[in-house]
Amino acid sequence: MTPGLEPLYSVPTLCDPAPAVVDAPPPEGYRWLGEDDWRQVEFVARANLPHVQKESVTLAAFRSQHWRDHGWTDVYMRLEHPVPFAEVGLQFKKLSAWPLYGLAIGDQPGPVYGGFALADGGDWFVYGQCSEEGHVVQLAIAPSGARPSAEFAGAVARLARSFDLLLVDWCAGALVDTTSAESVSTWTQRLA
Repeated sequence: MTPGLEPLYSVPTLCDPAPAVVDAPPPEGYRWLGEDDWRQVEFVARANLPHVQKESVTLAAFRSQHWRDHGWTDVYMRLEHPVPFAEVGLQFKKLSAWPLYGLAIGDQPGPVYGGFALADGGDWFVYGQCSEEGHVVQLAIAPSGARPSAEFAGAVARLARSFDLLLVDWCAGALVDTTSAESVSTWTQRLA
């Protein structure tokens, strides 16, 4: 770092708390997330809409205030939502029939406690955490540089509609339109 220059962050916001990690090597064939990527694009219970709207306004002001050249001078920490995802009542077995992978996070990847990842063979994947009873307690999407398949976009739209979920892209500070596969695909073009 050059003396006199303030450090810059690559993302304007992070989710707090981070997931618990198991002290073990990652399972074979696992999907990986950087620590800063945890729940940057996440599904939330629709009951949280007022909270998400308020957080989006706060985050927009924060982004504007802290943007410098190529990054942010500070990071906005998002706390847990008023209505936890577990209250949606989604059972893991109700998710996709896509292949199941383990989930690891961090520079020296550690398996996420109760973590899972589902993918249709592409680089994008849905990930989250389950309780020991099989209830999904967190659910999010890991974007990739390549565009996802139409099947993936359709599955995201169906998931949101079937369980009355919002999909929030926190780095963009926006709700994702999940009314159709096409609307989800349009959103993904910004990220790919």
